Amino acid sequence: MTHVASPWSADAAGTASKKDVIEFLQAHATLALLQRHKLVGKLANVAKNAKGSAVVAAYVEALEASAWATEEERKAARASDAQAAAEKPAVAHTPAAAAAAVPEPDMPKAQLFRKRLIKKGRGTFPRAGDKVQVHYTGRLQDGTVFDSTTDVKTGKRKQPLVFKVDLAHPAVIAGWDAAVLTMSVGESAEVTIPPEAADGRKGVPGLVPSDSRVIFDVELVNIL
Repeated sequence: MTHVASPWSADAAGTASKKDVIEFLQAHATLALLQRHKLVGKLANVAKNAKGSAVVAAYVEALEASAWATEEERKAARASDAQAAAEKPAVAHTPAAAAAAVPEPDMPKAQLFRKRLIKKGRGTFPRAGDKVQVHYTGRLQDGTVFDSTTDVKTGKRKQPLVFKVDLAHPAVIAGWDAAVLTMSVGESAEVTIPPEAADGRKGVPGLVPSDSRVIFDVELVNIL
């Protein structure tokens, strides 16, 4: 098994630059993992197209499964890339082709979430595709509660929310998906999510204003 010194813990991966995480995975993860999460290709293009939550999921999977490539595998991958580049047809030197060849600027290094641990869990983490049960309370920065599995009047808990952690077709906002993947069963945490990883410019009419940073108190109850 190949040992790699990982620069971020599973909890901290969501706060790192998406491009930095992809660059690390491309340098160290197995080709199978990169292909499965669609992280193969030029760094700038992959960073542009990949969802931040999917990148976090790939990193967490690599940590849990120790899916690190050997030196021989990395050499083979570099040789394959070099051969593909040599066989690529030349681009016509036209103004349109030249304009298309100019790389686009990197996307802003927005973090998907910030997590503050309230209670440690039991060490079992969900994987992408798992169904999970969670209790939560969502509030705005001014403290206004807009959604909860706890009755705000009586303080009694309702049924926990059940959803599938599906990064390709998320049932919840992206920052929440990414944060839950870093939580273990029984863990409670305060998760702060910026607008771009929450409800964005549209918001939720009557509940979440446009471009709102939202805060969730989340407890991962179980993995089904």
